[in-house]
Amino acid sequence: KIYGEIDFIRNNNLEGLDYKDFDLLWRAQLKVEDTYNRGLQDYQLGKYHFYRGYTLVKQIFCENHFDVIIVKGLNHGYIWDRLITDYATIKNIRSYNVEMAMGATRTVYDNYCEKLLPMTKRGNAQIEDSIFGKMSEDKGKRIQGKGVWNGVYRIVYKVFGELGLDIVKCIRYKNLGRDIWGVTIIDRIKAFISLKRAKKYYDSIAVDLNKEKNYISYSLHLEPEANITGRSKMESQLAAIQMIVSNLPSGWVVYVKEHPLQFLLNRSRGFYPELYGMSVYKTKRFYEEIAKMENVEILKLDIENKLIIENCRAVASISGTVLAEATSYKKPALVFAADRMLYKISKGFFNITSYDDCKKAIDKIQNIKTVEYEDYEENYQKYMIDFTDETQGYKMSVEVIKEELLRLEAENI
Repeated sequence: KIYGEIDFIRNNNLEGLDYKDFDLLWRAQLKVEDTYNRGLQDYQLGKYHFYRGYTLVKQIFCENHFDVIIVKGLNHGYIWDRLITDYATIKNIRSYNVEMAMGATRTVYDNYCEKLLPMTKRGNAQIEDSIFGKMSEDKGKRIQGKGVWNGVYRIVYKVFGELGLDIVKCIRYKNLGRDIWGVTIIDRIKAFISLKRAKKYYDSIAVDLNKEKNYISYSLHLEPEANITGRSKMESQLAAIQMIVSNLPSGWVVYVKEHPLQFLLNRSRGFYPELYGMSVYKTKRFYEEIAKMENVEILKLDIENKLIIENCRAVASISGTVLAEATSYKKPALVFAADRMLYKISKGFFNITSYDDCKKAIDKIQNIKTVEYEDYEENYQKYMIDFTDETQGYKMSVEVIKEELLRLEAENI
């Protein structure tokens, strides 16, 4: 039987709802409710969707016997990934995610044992293909076909982006462009205005890089994003920055730079649905809060990451690709949410799981200029799967899971 996203969102059959389950599923509940608000901005609907989805997931598990669960994609925090894998875990069923990692690579994550699965055969993923990527604007080439309306779409997209397309389609089809969450074109216009207001403020306080200073570079994640909202234990970038600031050596500064895509959401088709949530996750007040912190400066958006990393004393991020880029220059890297990531099992990274971890890491960084990442490249080859060809990537992923299940069976686990 096939269930789609809409089945979980609109399920009204709450039979089987049992409060005792929530003692075991409270982590999943928090993640699901938070994740739904990436697109909803509605506290009550986020909660309602959890209960709707929970009863359907429970029904599916009660009516079927599962030996193993495979999720094709990230554990974003939705009902159809995070709730399913958490429910499987409390039922002692092994579940695996084939998760997007860096660039065109993926990993296989064992949710039951909370670990990455290695490949017995050497992978062909290349580190160089997944770092220092260029972010470019989509100029409308994706709009194919002839005809008057396609011509109009191309012109509108080139000038006004995805939002412009939405508006024209609403006029053409005489509707409010309501999506599956109930978000209308009016809601998206308001969100876009909030985005522009936040960028205007960001630009007004951004400074040039001073390479002569001792600084720790903190790279902000795009938000809303699954790596923070749905997957990690540390969800606040403000808290991460404040921990660094609180332990900063005298005379040092923290340079904070926004993710290249954060203000290009209207030009990036794959991330455009996040535009509505962005007006809650990244507001003018968010940047004001950073600006209030002592010894913190916000960098201009056009400064290249290579230049920032090359001259810094350390790189810091929740779990971004910039941490992998730091290995190219052998720079110390502070990781605030290494959950489910290669950084957690590779030598050299400072994995922060407490305030004391952050303090000790910065104390060490004062006395070192470089770090030898002894096994990072080896681990990259061991755990990363090349997904340039998705068909081959999934075949390899399934083989990895089969090998693990056979190993467990042989060891009678």
